[in-house]
Amino acid sequence: MLQLGRNPTRTVLVGVSMAIAFLLLVLLRSIAGVFSVEAGRSDTVIYVSSKYPSTVMLKLAQVQQVRSVEGVIGASPVIYLYGFYQEPKLSFSQLGIDPLSYFSISGEAVDQTLIDRLVSTRTGAVISRALADEHGWRVGDKIPIQSTWWLKEDKSYIWEFDIVGVFSSAKEEQETPPILFFNYEYFQEAAAFAKGSLSAILARVESPNLVETAIETIDSNFANSSAPTNSNTREILSRESYRQIGDIGTITNAIIIAVFFTVLIVSAHAAAQSLRDRRMEFAVMKTFGFTNELIAGIVLAESIAFCLVAAIVGIGAALVLEPVFNEGLKDVTGRFDMSLSSIVTTFGTATATGFCIAIIPVFSIYRTSISDALRSV
Repeated sequence: MLQLGRNPTRTVLVGVSMAIAFLLLVLLRSIAGVFSVEAGRSDTVIYVSSKYPSTVMLKLAQVQQVRSVEGVIGASPVIYLYGFYQEPKLSFSQLGIDPLSYFSISGEAVDQTLIDRLVSTRTGAVISRALADEHGWRVGDKIPIQSTWWLKEDKSYIWEFDIVGVFSSAKEEQETPPILFFNYEYFQEAAAFAKGSLSAILARVESPNLVETAIETIDSNFANSSAPTNSNTREILSRESYRQIGDIGTITNAIIIAVFFTVLIVSAHAAAQSLRDRRMEFAVMKTFGFTNELIAGIVLAESIAFCLVAAIVGIGAALVLEPVFNEGLKDVTGRFDMSLSSIVTTFGTATATGFCIAIIPVFSIYRTSISDALRSV
């Protein structure tokens, strides 16, 4: 397609544009992959919520029924307090839990000592480092949280908690968001109504291969009950909120198509210009006995090789930038990794792009005679 030394500026510009295109291809394909249902099934933690959360709450008795499902190795009750500290804009997550079962399922890096303190302190609470830093809270502080929903038996909406511990994420590069955990038993004793109600049930499945079956079994078991459920993995539920703006996979694929169509047009123009520059060269090659097929093969090989080199550069850049993208998008996609299939797809696309770019020049070689080529120079 291009004789690299003939016009180095054009070669570099086209090469860089194509490398960037392949960089976007491999990154966007990887990001789109994590929004698929199959990607979310790699998580073994299932979030069981009410099918009609605005009107129907789950029941405490359902926890044991979830535990009895084949493949489920643990289940824990969860209640949301729906509260804020001092003023509504200072809201954060407050979860009433059974500490012993919840932390063994959820994966939060809470030390066993903190769990024991929480269990032994009726009004105790453990908070994330982010929440402690945001408000300057320390162990021993008594924190009043005003619930917007749950009334206590003393006719107050103020729930007081004694901080017994502060925990941090197990991964230094991933900060746990502001969150407070308190004893579900405290809620059971103090709530003025709806005792035994749950916002959700957190369950862990033995293997990712059993997740789909467990979800179907749980939802079917409660389908005709007074509290039907809607279950899914935490990864999928987290990504569903971002899907509300549209189908992320379709959006990323549309971006990829637009980028490559643009690159294809620019590269085809560069190829046509290169062909005009090399008409004399092709004419001389024909006079020395080079067949149209051989010259066309050389042009095609140049085009494909150039695209493959650009793809290698783009994939290399994507591997370097992967940690940066993971950090920036962790709250949206969770962690994503560039799979072998994405890399293979990129190389396949590079080959196809090189072939498409070379089509017009190849046809021109067949149509142009030696005399026409020499006459046009």
